[in-house]
Amino acid sequence: DTTGNVYGAGLYFADGTLSQIIGSRFEGNKILARDGAGQFGMGAGMYASNATIGLIDSTIFKNNIVEPSSFNGGGSLWLTNSNIGKLLNSAFDGNKAPAGGGLVLSNSSVNGEINKTSFNKNESIIGGAIMFNTTNAHIGKIINSTFSYNTATGTYPTGYIGGGAMYVGSYNAATDVKIDEISGGTKFENNRAAYNGGAIVVNNAMIGLIDDVEFSSNTASSRSGGAIYIADTKAGTGGLIDKISNTTFSENKAANIGGAISNGSYGQAYKTTINNITDTMFSGNKASGSTVILGGAIYSSGTLGTLSELNFEENTAQGTGNNKNNTGYGGAIYLDGSRQKTKLTSLSNSTFTGNVAQTASSAIASGGALAADVSAEIGELSGLTFSRNHADSHTNAAYTASVVSQARGGAVALNGNNVVVDSISGSQFDGNYAKGDNVFGGALYLADGSITNGIVNTSFLNNYAETTTSDLANAKGGAIYSNKSLKIAANGLNGLSKFSGNKLINSAGTEKSEAIYMDNADATLALEARGGGHVWFDDAINGVKGYDITLTGDSHSTISLYDTISNADVTASGNVNVDLMNRGYVKYNLASLSSADTVKWNIDVDFANRVADKLITSDSSNGIVFIDNMDANNARSRTKVQILDVKNVNGHAQLQLNDKYVVTDLLAELGDTTYDNGVYHQEAGYALATTRTLNDSIVQFVDEDYDPLKIIAESDKHNVRNFIFNTDQAFST
Repeated sequence: DTTGNVYGAGLYFADGTLSQIIGSRFEGNKILARDGAGQFGMGAGMYASNATIGLIDSTIFKNNIVEPSSFNGGGSLWLTNSNIGKLLNSAFDGNKAPAGGGLVLSNSSVNGEINKTSFNKNESIIGGAIMFNTTNAHIGKIINSTFSYNTATGTYPTGYIGGGAMYVGSYNAATDVKIDEISGGTKFENNRAAYNGGAIVVNNAMIGLIDDVEFSSNTASSRSGGAIYIADTKAGTGGLIDKISNTTFSENKAANIGGAISNGSYGQAYKTTINNITDTMFSGNKASGSTVILGGAIYSSGTLGTLSELNFEENTAQGTGNNKNNTGYGGAIYLDGSRQKTKLTSLSNSTFTGNVAQTASSAIASGGALAADVSAEIGELSGLTFSRNHADSHTNAAYTASVVSQARGGAVALNGNNVVVDSISGSQFDGNYAKGDNVFGGALYLADGSITNGIVNTSFLNNYAETTTSDLANAKGGAIYSNKSLKIAANGLNGLSKFSGNKLINSAGTEKSEAIYMDNADATLALEARGGGHVWFDDAINGVKGYDITLTGDSHSTISLYDTISNADVTASGNVNVDLMNRGYVKYNLASLSSADTVKWNIDVDFANRVADKLITSDSSNGIVFIDNMDANNARSRTKVQILDVKNVNGHAQLQLNDKYVVTDLLAELGDTTYDNGVYHQEAGYALATTRTLNDSIVQFVDEDYDPLKIIAESDKHNVRNFIFNTDQAFST
């Protein structure tokens, strides 16, 4: 037909009802339509219009072809205004068409199910195996079926988005295009789109449920969504997947965005949503290329609802190009708020293991597991385990003169003023690292964003920030880097937030303990323990001079600080126990200290070697440092050790001892006069003493008797001392 459209080379059926097609074969049929003349070729194997087909079973559609090469028609099986009840036990193999190589639904539906049906090596410009065309198209269920080696060849700008196996939606603003369910062991394997959506595109359309499905080795060769791409190209009803559960995404790959799933598109303000993902595995997915690389497993610029019971293993966002703008963000998940506010309602009870954000070109690698930028709104992150994730920025000699490689957040990176996280709770960060010239946060990077309700009952263990330079100052925050205020809390009887084994490393292998670096003098690090909770630091806390640390909590709770604190203005309040007692004899180099007398301090003191936990302040300090407990190594004689060293004497804090330790200082009590008669007894114990400022030291006594001359010799209270002889006695000395 050289004048009109061409329909149904194998079978043309219109305006009627077929109860069933069983055990049939549509093979080698071909439509030739005039390319570029507005002529459509539809349904090389079979075309149905205004038809109802009850059942297609055990039927093969193979090597049917629609030509021309442009986007004019397609489909081995094309339905227009038609319905199929069920499509069972059938195969679509090697079909080729401009659109929908296997099956095209145009205002049509498969109302029941597609079950035990294979789509293999079909090819088109858009929707390699299945395409939904225009509006009001529907499939009830796809069950226990296989989509493999299907291809969508179209590329930008003529590619009509993609969809290697399936295109669900319309390039126009579709109104009612959906699949109710894809489930029952269905597989999408080795499908490829030259542009977006290696397996599936959902555009202005909806998939209700994806359950018990396997997506493996699908590829979006030049853009987004190695397995699934969700879009809203005409600002229509939006792209939506309601729920993904009990599903596996493995070894899928995108050229730059969303190795497994792209919920939206970089640089576009699409209305796209995934309401729920649960009980699903993402492993070995990769976004890799020479441009901006975002989200090794999931990229989202739209809305993600509730994510739970997920496993992310060895996903990668990898910049491979020789390009200083070739960044790698979010080894597992990237939330992009650059064009509109992106949301994640919650993420819980999930693991992130061995995910990588990487760049090879002296650019920025950020968030080995999770990265969020600009306007990202994130709810509670709870019950998460981040293990062995890393952000790695390799130095490229071509750019070292103008660009220094940066690695931010080995596990999580929160970048930008409008990135807001509700809280991180009940989680663990273990063995994550960031590596590059300049390195910020071995586990967590917080820059200009906020964590509203803090980090609660969460531990950071064995994370590190490694600079590839010799200067250790280029690494900041073995566990956490922050330039904004941050709260670390432990709540409840078994509540624990512990920092241990976190460190900095330079190119020579030199190591330095550091848990947190606060890079803003106006920022506050709030440490809070309540209800029996325990905030525990084995590692140092550091920052620019003048940042604040607040210590607070109730009498049932403890804040343990077992390594140095540097440059901070420290305020201790409430009834919390502040525990320095680990036999480490640490010098705490503070800017200032203010302590309420209700706070209980526990310290180490080695009187035998005259060392102790020492609070050193460069500025004025005030309040009472109440020593509630001491782990003391006593000397064999009276010994004094300084605990407070206040350099600015205009204002100074004082020590106060728990009464259980206090005994009378015999020498202080006797005053400046002693007599030759009598023996004086000193009880073993402790008392306050002064070295530089009032009551800044503790003196230890042993149980012993003093004769008058020994008292005269050892007293350090008075400049002038008097010894009174009894004139009725004679003395020889």
